[in-house]
Amino acid sequence: MPDDPRYLGQQGLLAMRRGDAAEAARIDERLTQLRRPYDGGQTAYARAQLATARGARANALALLRQALSEGFPYGTQLHVDPELAPLRTDAAFRALLAPHG
Repeated sequence: MPDDPRYLGQQGLLAMRRGDAAEAARIDERLTQLRRPYDGGQTAYARAQLATARGARANALALLRQALSEGFPYGTQLHVDPELAPLRTDAAFRALLAPHG
């Protein structure tokens, strides 16, 4: 469990809610170092959630694109995830979610 990006991401989000940005940064660094076979974009997605919580919109969008390119499922989670709510007014985020094809 300690190397599960979903678990680590939630720890980082809790640290941000407590106002402990330093702890959230340590967790983000741990996620950056995490190497898992068949990750499917989970690590990049967890980092995108943390970046959103920190207000780093451009970084969050880049990480979401990375997550999708690594196999994160393009589905309803991207549309309803409350951690991504601050991005919903961003034109680049809306373009990322827009149907293509």
